[in-house]
Amino acid sequence: PTQSSSHSALTPGVSPGVVPFTSSPHPQKPSSLWGAISRPYPTGAWWTNFVVGNGDQQVVTHPYSFKAASNGLQVSYSAWRRITSSRTLVDIFAPDWVMGADQESQDHYVVRYDPLTVHVYFVGTSTGGFKALLAKGSPYATIEYSRAAPLLRPMVPIASVNGVGLNTLEGSNNLMNGQRFDVVLSNGQRWLVYSSFPIAFEVTKTGLSAPSGFKGMLRLAFVPSGCPDLVDLLDAYAGGVPVAASVEADLDDPALLVTKNVFEMAPEWDVHGATVTFDYSVMEWPEWKGGASGATDASSAGQSAVVEDKSQSSPTILQNLRHRLGFESGLGKTYRNTYTTKTRNLLMLSLPHHIWKDGPEIYTSSATDYLMPSDDICVQDGVPAGYQSIKGSLRPKVGSHWVMVQAMYSVDFVAPRPLRVSEVTGQLNATSVETLVEQLRQDALAVPPIATDSYNFGKEVSRLANLLVIAAEFKKVSVTNADALDKIESGIVQRLMKAIAPWLQSSPEVPNTLLFDETYGGVVTRNGLQDKQADYGNGWYNDHHFHYGYFIYAAAVLVKFHPDWASTYGLAVDSLVRDIAAQLPESGNGPEDLSRSQPAADPLFPTARQKDWFDGHSWASGLFPQGNGKSQESSSEAVNAYYAVSLYGLATGNAELQKWGSFLLSSEIHAAQYYYHIGRDNTIYEPPFSASRMVGNLGAGDVTASTWFGDKPEYVHGIQALPVRPFTEFLFPPSYVRQEIPILINALEGWQPIEPFWQGILGQLEAIVDMTRGTDKINSISDFGPGSSKTQATYWLLTRPLESLSSEAIASEQTANADADKIPQECAKIASCRVLGLVGMCCPSSTGVHLGCCPMS
Repeated sequence: PTQSSSHSALTPGVSPGVVPFTSSPHPQKPSSLWGAISRPYPTGAWWTNFVVGNGDQQVVTHPYSFKAASNGLQVSYSAWRRITSSRTLVDIFAPDWVMGADQESQDHYVVRYDPLTVHVYFVGTSTGGFKALLAKGSPYATIEYSRAAPLLRPMVPIASVNGVGLNTLEGSNNLMNGQRFDVVLSNGQRWLVYSSFPIAFEVTKTGLSAPSGFKGMLRLAFVPSGCPDLVDLLDAYAGGVPVAASVEADLDDPALLVTKNVFEMAPEWDVHGATVTFDYSVMEWPEWKGGASGATDASSAGQSAVVEDKSQSSPTILQNLRHRLGFESGLGKTYRNTYTTKTRNLLMLSLPHHIWKDGPEIYTSSATDYLMPSDDICVQDGVPAGYQSIKGSLRPKVGSHWVMVQAMYSVDFVAPRPLRVSEVTGQLNATSVETLVEQLRQDALAVPPIATDSYNFGKEVSRLANLLVIAAEFKKVSVTNADALDKIESGIVQRLMKAIAPWLQSSPEVPNTLLFDETYGGVVTRNGLQDKQADYGNGWYNDHHFHYGYFIYAAAVLVKFHPDWASTYGLAVDSLVRDIAAQLPESGNGPEDLSRSQPAADPLFPTARQKDWFDGHSWASGLFPQGNGKSQESSSEAVNAYYAVSLYGLATGNAELQKWGSFLLSSEIHAAQYYYHIGRDNTIYEPPFSASRMVGNLGAGDVTASTWFGDKPEYVHGIQALPVRPFTEFLFPPSYVRQEIPILINALEGWQPIEPFWQGILGQLEAIVDMTRGTDKINSISDFGPGSSKTQATYWLLTRPLESLSSEAIASEQTANADADKIPQECAKIASCRVLGLVGMCCPSSTGVHLGCCPMS
């Protein structure tokens, strides 16, 4: 496909195929599991567990999790097995169903993908096969068969089908005909099975099987307990299958200026609005009328199916049935490669952070109206009773065209307000300015950027670059120290340029450097290619946005103060930007058919490598299998990466890149405030886990109040705040920080000593709402670690509003937290009990017993 050079080449007049790093092949070639996918490989995609390692770890789509196995596609409604404690909240994967065929598959491989969908083909040992059509947010698990013999097997025995108890049936060969089958399992789960064409299932306690030669789709849908309205929705929209999708971001919507006060942010900064559009391509079943009207006379919604007595049958009956239902006549071909992108015939589920343009009910476009079912569907006593996932309650939405809004933050190198100066002199306090300048001089020499791994080296050069920004700010308000500051600036620039050059030149003379991986398509470290564990897995595409965000920030600062530097190193920095923030394809650049993936805008790098467009945030994990699906620890370092991209656009005069970076930053902040920050009004995570007020590590199938290196509160809260930069104001609004304060104070002033580095981070958070406390913490320490400095922390303090928090206010926050974090007694208010269909009192019950679904204290 034709590539858009305006999207992929950041330097005007340079081919998008130009990358200045030394090229090297990757030692681990893409396995056959990657199937039809070619370079650039989406190493950070939400579905990579299908293709890394043995391709057998879970992939989470909300509300289901899937695993590829030799017996087919394993389907898990994992929220059914949720376990909650003070440190973890995990939805346990178990194969509630296996959707497959009557033969084991030899292998599976990915045949196409786009930002929201993926197709996985399972190859049979003989003729025929089947393909999983997976879409983020679909309430159905969908398989398309190609001349195979469908076999659906539950984890536990089937209790009834269409109201007929299997214990009442004689023999093991019982035929049920139709397009809709209502299945209740022995553990109480209820599932609906839909077929694109009438099908004859042989029903036993161990599963549903059909004769070979079937060409069509089967869909499986879990029915949440206590939500009968969902059955009607599932029936009505079972015939609309999302087979492809595209994402578009409108960063220039003048109708979406956002009221700044709503976001509690600094009024000095602009906050605009952006729209994000999901457009789904939908295959529609020609014979599906929805529910009972779509069933054959042998099966109807809510009624018992006709069960054929096969005691006097012969194989001829099955052959005749196949012929009568059209399997041999190729009926299944009628919908192949035929789909629409403008339809109401699509039921999906949205996550809590999806905010709809023009309100949650109706979005109107020039083509048609897309009805959004009322948010009160499956709400009982004010509590959502529908689908659940690790990210909270999912809301049903109808229509193939989603338009959502989010804040769009315009960021800068410096704080949104100037340094506080004397009202008399208009300068920094004369008695302290020399102290500040001396501290700056010491900090500029204290941590030389010599680390040999890309993460810590990135933090070191970013720290040094930040001191250059602060020195320039000090000069604006301290004329008498201009000469001293000029000298400090000059030294910083020399050290910074000298340190970063070998990395950007692929120099073989240094212990580590950057290379271009010609196999997958990406910038990696030399050490990372040689050792998959080196550089935190950089060579296997872990944490690229963390590492390169620091590099790009340093480069942006250098270009800001020394524009000519870009003439030598601009292409190298461009490549780092493209590695983590390659732009979306232009509108209308979607697939012409379903035989190939949506083309990337950049010929060498995947679109926004780490970004999950449905979940809203990034994933840090790359080509490593993840038992919990995918994961990311530091939300703030992800924000920092896109902050750096925006600043690089600002420094180079690339307005498009500046806006694109701001958009990625804004969406990351938006998702972090839903899925990392646990305010008292957060309904996603329940007590006692919510008492941590912060997620330490976010997985696709679990969340923890711990980090990879420990579970101390300062680690959990600190890793989500570093590095402290001007964007921190948006990420940490005061209303949330006030709720953190009791936890921060306990960590900072408790009996257990806190490491100085973490004290510096938490002290800066504290200063957002209490300047005195924050200043005391900052002034009492000297070690700020490899990525920060006392000068940076002091600059943060000198650009904060003079807020304070009384002892009474802190006590009030403590009390409010304690009240909010009590484990509720009602079953309906505990997701792990609610999904089991339990009502009344659970934790404890009316008899005083804590049921097994209750959270662990």
